[in-house]
Amino acid sequence: MLVASEFAFAKIVGIELSPHLHHIAEENIRRYSPASQQCTAFQLHCMNVVDYVYGPEPLVLFLFDPFGRETLRSVVANLEASLRANPREAFVVYIYPQFEEALQSSRVLRKVREGGPRWRPWSRYVVYAAAGR
Repeated sequence: MLVASEFAFAKIVGIELSPHLHHIAEENIRRYSPASQQCTAFQLHCMNVVDYVYGPEPLVLFLFDPFGRETLRSVVANLEASLRANPREAFVVYIYPQFEEALQSSRVLRKVREGGPRWRPWSRYVVYAAAGR
């Protein structure tokens, strides 16, 4: 979230299941205020990500190997339902895409980019966009 705040996003939403890690994120945001920061509108939620309801605005979903296969499938299904109900610009950036098949099977998202050295899978990434984009 702190890296994202260096860009001109309208808001940054963070979701954390662990109350302990949620508190650490709150503290990090409170302490972080460099001159280069372009977005200070943070919304932090301590909750299960599968219960998150997406807003109607365009979005970038950034995932750095955050959950297992089934949770990722649920996240993608929720995003697909949101995009069908309210078509808009949307991107999914997935670092270390262990369970990329959850995105590959989407009828709403399509791969637009991939990269990183194959010999360092933790440095691999894929980017998917809403199909209409």
